[in-house]
Amino acid sequence: MDKDASTRKIALYELTDGLLRLDQPKAVAEHGLFSLIELLGAKKGYCILKTSLTQGFELAAKKGFKDEGFSGDEWLGFCERPKAKLLDRAKSYGPKEFSQLFGDIAFGCKDRVFVLPILSEEEVCGVYFIFGCRNFVGDFDSVADDAEFLVKRVGIFLRGAMKFQEALGLAYIDSLTDLYNARYLPMILEKRLLEARKSRQPLSLLFLDMDNFREVNTLYGHQAGGKALVEAGWILQRFVRANDSVIRYGGDEFTVVLPEASAKSAREIAERIRKAIKEHVFLRRENKDVRLTVSIGVATFPDDAATPEALLHLADQAMYRGKETTRDAVYSAADHNLK
Repeated sequence: MDKDASTRKIALYELTDGLLRLDQPKAVAEHGLFSLIELLGAKKGYCILKTSLTQGFELAAKKGFKDEGFSGDEWLGFCERPKAKLLDRAKSYGPKEFSQLFGDIAFGCKDRVFVLPILSEEEVCGVYFIFGCRNFVGDFDSVADDAEFLVKRVGIFLRGAMKFQEALGLAYIDSLTDLYNARYLPMILEKRLLEARKSRQPLSLLFLDMDNFREVNTLYGHQAGGKALVEAGWILQRFVRANDSVIRYGGDEFTVVLPEASAKSAREIAERIRKAIKEHVFLRRENKDVRLTVSIGVATFPDDAATPEALLHLADQAMYRGKETTRDAVYSAADHNLK
């Protein structure tokens, strides 16, 4: 290996060094996405990963796209489409060709797109779509080789994170939604609080309850209700960050643990979730038009509480304050003197 190639490889290892600390697949995918965008001098990009529940694909990370650009179901059944057969290796597409091949996930593409599959044991377990790669002007082959090397590194750590999550899933994954279950909450909340104390960073907790959800079960049956909860879970995952933890607490209740999120940041995330759920058409694939809203409570460490139990209690109380008044609202513990 010549000196320049060796220097490039060292730089790539440094670029992916943060992967060592990550044990969640979406966090690994997000780190890889940001590294690729930096390496390629790109404008924006997103990554999809295969889910363990359905073996379909879902959005894992994005940068440079507005939240409104993703409905959440663009990638359902992606692996069954003819275009998925094209993902055997890294390829570059002009905007016209990309739109023709990947129309429903092109999102009005006007730039050249670099598509890089993430392989695990010779099977595609994820795909990066990188838009507007300025660094391709010049030595295309060497930049493409570097990008593929980086993605191979991501694939190694992604496989480890997936195996860790599979082991975790025996006790801590909800079988309906593929989210974490209530048993996981005290464990992750205690862990994140310890990290917050050490780093002197805030930590926020959201408590969510779907409004009038019993009507869905009454009108359409429990199976349809279950599918609506799965869709709600997709929305939650789409509007949180890679290192956040989304938990199905029970029934139609969810919690979200938000490390390094102030009360203001947590409220902004909660508002985006509230708006997305209100605008979403549930059970569309079952030819139904179901509209739902959600009440969300917010509590923050250290402003509101210092223990996991107190944070959960205050977030729960804030949620119920919203349910007892307007519904379809975000209420915080601090704003309503619940401490």
